[in-house]
Amino acid sequence: MSLKDVIGNSVKEIEDKLRLEVSKLFSNYVYLYNELHSKQEKNPVDDENLQKFTNIIRKTASIEELKDSIRFLSELLHKRHGERVYILIDEYDKPVNSLLEEYIGQEKNQEKDKLIKETVNFISQTICGSVSKTNPHLEKLILIGIFDTTQKESGSGCNNIKIFGISDSNFSRYFGFSEDEVRGLVAKFKFTNPESILAKIKDWYNGYSMPISTEQYIETYTPWAVMNYLNDVQKKGESFLPQNYWTQSGASTILQNLFKKEACVDSELSNKLQNIISQNSLSLEFDQHISLFKYGFGDFFDNEKIFTYLLLNSGYLTTKKDGLKYVFSIPNFEVRQEFVEVVENQIKSIKNSNYDVCSKLLDDLHKKQHIEVFSAIKSGNQTAIDRIFKKGSKIKCSDEDLNFNYFHVASLSKNVDILNSLLSRCSDNIAELLNARDKVFGLNVKDYMQLNNNLDQFQPLLGDNISEVLKAPTTYESILCNQFAWYGLYSLVVCPAGTAAVKFVSKIFTPKDISSTKLYLTFVATGTGVTIAKDSLKYFDQYKLSYCKEYGDYHGIDTKSPQDFNSLRQFKKYYIENEQQVYVALGNSCNDNDTKLQSINTTIFDNPFYGTEELTFTLCGSNVFENSHSEL
Repeated sequence: MSLKDVIGNSVKEIEDKLRLEVSKLFSNYVYLYNELHSKQEKNPVDDENLQKFTNIIRKTASIEELKDSIRFLSELLHKRHGERVYILIDEYDKPVNSLLEEYIGQEKNQEKDKLIKETVNFISQTICGSVSKTNPHLEKLILIGIFDTTQKESGSGCNNIKIFGISDSNFSRYFGFSEDEVRGLVAKFKFTNPESILAKIKDWYNGYSMPISTEQYIETYTPWAVMNYLNDVQKKGESFLPQNYWTQSGASTILQNLFKKEACVDSELSNKLQNIISQNSLSLEFDQHISLFKYGFGDFFDNEKIFTYLLLNSGYLTTKKDGLKYVFSIPNFEVRQEFVEVVENQIKSIKNSNYDVCSKLLDDLHKKQHIEVFSAIKSGNQTAIDRIFKKGSKIKCSDEDLNFNYFHVASLSKNVDILNSLLSRCSDNIAELLNARDKVFGLNVKDYMQLNNNLDQFQPLLGDNISEVLKAPTTYESILCNQFAWYGLYSLVVCPAGTAAVKFVSKIFTPKDISSTKLYLTFVATGTGVTIAKDSLKYFDQYKLSYCKEYGDYHGIDTKSPQDFNSLRQFKKYYIENEQQVYVALGNSCNDNDTKLQSINTTIFDNPFYGTEELTFTLCGSNVFENSHSEL
């Protein structure tokens, strides 16, 4: 049975709603009633049971009969079928949850506090009391809900309940749709571009981290949203954009009530919520097995563990364990959009100084800080960057939703102070940021520095631990990589495995010492390329195949027509081949007296949810270069 409709503003109202649901439940087992009726005159016990059954069906059961009703049904089923009973109760927390949602965010109220506790007690006694305690007819009782609202104190019957939450690995695979399940669903619709549909679904409805072991997590999708979006796309066409189905689902109002009290004030919990929004993730105190009944319901947001428990189980946050700590974040665009809508509604009702706090929160949700920083870097405004970081303290300078991190863009500037400021203020792992490739062109920070001839100026700040991604091959390596496939195939066919040449090459090649010079000398010494045979390939494959792939990629970049370039990889190769005669400028113009060869525009974010602001990269050449361009 489900308790989703068992809600009310008094215990009496909740009791009457439960009486109705139990009556519906018993009506599914009329055959038991008929069998009792046929044996009525033979056994007084059956006569008593028949009367109890009748009272429940007619919704006239006493409170004692109501509390015993589910156990009573399990007894009848056990005796009739000879097997103990499974009892499944969905949304068992709804009677308490509906009251809790309205109470959160309001001032402490003794009457409401009392009502919630009485409701917890009533539901716990009815669902757990006689049902699960010393009930020989029960095989297993399974309760499903958002929060643990059972009363576990002795006498309630719920003290032997085992809780499995979304941060437990036991049932984590079943809290949402897996990647394979979503792909299977999309495949059923025969879309012309299923990968595009999958990408949109992943951005908007994926992101809930579920532990499948103490160390390993999987990400799951929101079933309600995925099904609604696929239904809409089928009806409205593949160009239909993802929507926020969260509000339509009638989901918990906890976030709305939280914002009324906490979001736009200068409180400890409000600051933590703002940090989650602006920094993407934050460590918070958390107890996955906490019992709400133990706490004063009006004081929830004075307790960080309750705060995180409520937002996590309501679906507004997801979490991963990092050592002994839990790290929380907003899972996806749909939930972030829900945050946006709640904050926007809150701003409309604000008439006081809290407006600025809420406005900043809204800016953080839209990640406007990133746009401000990129704008300041482009204009060389050190003061603006200092102001942004002062306002946000330690700011993350990368973001999974950004196509570029701050250092990619700063490396194209001539301002050492800006780069220094970012190095000292960013809260990310700086080494990772410097080595990271941008999402659009696949270049790292050193590549960008070279493109603007900044390497000599900036390298002392960064050290020697980063190497450029795209670089020209040396002569020997280039020759070797171009001929490797032919030599390898020929040697396997022609060379006997034990020839002196093979033994010689195998002796020279070692996993730790493979250089282009040695390889070249090997060719010279043996007079042929067939020496790269089976024995030597085992040292050669792992290192050289990936090595040659990079140079194969390099040779595959077309640089014949600069006016047609559409990638910075083309800019970079063109820069390498023409040394200092070209450079890349940030923006749409070159230095005085230099010629603009080509510009490329690309968005800052990889999803339009956060805006469509663009970065412009321009390939420039000097007049000297322009005059000799035809000869080159």
